[in-house]
Amino acid sequence: MVCPAKNIDVPLQVFDGLGCRTARPIQIDSHKTIIWVKGTVELPAEILESPKAAFAFLSVEGSSRIYVNGYLIGTNGVPARTKAEEDAGQLDAAIFIPRQFLNEGENTLTVLLSGHHSRIALSHTIHRFGIGFDINPQHRLMQSYWPSMLTFGVFIIGGFYFAAVSLFRRRTFENGLMSSVALSAASFFAAGQLIVEVLRGVWAYPYSFHELRLGLIVSLSISVGASLVYHTLCRFGVQRRGILLGLTVLVMLAVVLLIPGFDNKASCAILVATLSAATIALVHFKTQSNDAVLYGGAFLSFSLLNVLAPQQFLDSYYYFALALLLLTLFLLQARLIWSFERNFVESDLQRRQLETVLDELSSENERFLIIDSNGRRERLSLEDIAFISGAGDYVAINLVSGKEILHSTSLSTLEGELPLSFLRVHRSHIVNTVQIRSLDRHTSGTGELSLNSGVVVPVSRRIMPRVRQRLDVNPLQHI
Repeated sequence: MVCPAKNIDVPLQVFDGLGCRTARPIQIDSHKTIIWVKGTVELPAEILESPKAAFAFLSVEGSSRIYVNGYLIGTNGVPARTKAEEDAGQLDAAIFIPRQFLNEGENTLTVLLSGHHSRIALSHTIHRFGIGFDINPQHRLMQSYWPSMLTFGVFIIGGFYFAAVSLFRRRTFENGLMSSVALSAASFFAAGQLIVEVLRGVWAYPYSFHELRLGLIVSLSISVGASLVYHTLCRFGVQRRGILLGLTVLVMLAVVLLIPGFDNKASCAILVATLSAATIALVHFKTQSNDAVLYGGAFLSFSLLNVLAPQQFLDSYYYFALALLLLTLFLLQARLIWSFERNFVESDLQRRQLETVLDELSSENERFLIIDSNGRRERLSLEDIAFISGAGDYVAINLVSGKEILHSTSLSTLEGELPLSFLRVHRSHIVNTVQIRSLDRHTSGTGELSLNSGVVVPVSRRIMPRVRQRLDVNPLQHI
């Protein structure tokens, strides 16, 4: 029986007036009002003979004053006619019942209930209403929550691992960086959602906090879904991923606003995301068949479980299914990372091998000079060159053997091609320093270089300091 609270002090005489009605507990609404609620509980003799303590157990979004068989046994918060007068009680409460207040057979449980601190009109405000024995509300809740906590390690390990990949393997996995970031975000959001879910089993919070908790669960469900969609977009290299992600989030928000019940909101939000991700993956079946099938299959399996058993899915399967989905994505992403790293190592090895070959070729080329002479191109050993002189549009390459070869180039061009062992000593002469026997400096500031072949090459006054400096660095026996 439910009646408006015309008199909040006389609970035994208010259930026969105007406005009273019979209702199931889930049909009772205490939002922004104050009411009387009366129900009956059958207690067999064997239960009353039990040594366990008895409690009035209420899981109600409101403050309450509780009577058993007409006896006041306690309060949960302070129910009142206004929000200012009301003291918000706990969402889940257990009030001790002295055994002498209980009867064998039918017992009456009467509650004055107000819910002025609630902000949202929820689908139902009474979750449980009855008499129990040795029941701690949080312990009872944790019995259903603790199996889901087994998945917490999966979420945390996956989140930190792919965060580390994003930070420390950027060079080897640059193209897949954002897919790892999104997967890490999905893992952390899932861990956060689990923590908020289990919070009810570890903290006897006031009922006014319950709506915030439900809102956080829905928000985190949207965040998990959005992260999974973005991961899939990045994983398959989809263009305009920001626009597609934004459209998916808009659909998720529209579903959340239109569907009643916070459990349904959280369930449908993640359903929109997983169906979207499955579609993205399967669209890429032709180009990435293996991974596309695995991604699509994982997301569709999660979605199918959500649709076929919605209530059991939320109460029992959700976090296990989400952990299994993320584990599948972890393995696929890890395989991709290993593939990138293997390719990077192979590319780095090939690069080093190529650099070695180029160095060897460069070293080989430094020992030779390619010349064009009389329409013929030939390779000339640098060790055979004594000195080089300008000859109009040509240069005359004088060999150690005394032979002279004309080469179609200029001294300035040739000076840039020759190694440091060749020195420009005059505007018309370049000398192989290996062939220098002695340097004679004249009082005028000019000089002469005597080569091993007996040839004398002039040194200009302007270049003399550089010649002497070079010879000081590489001293000659004959000087």
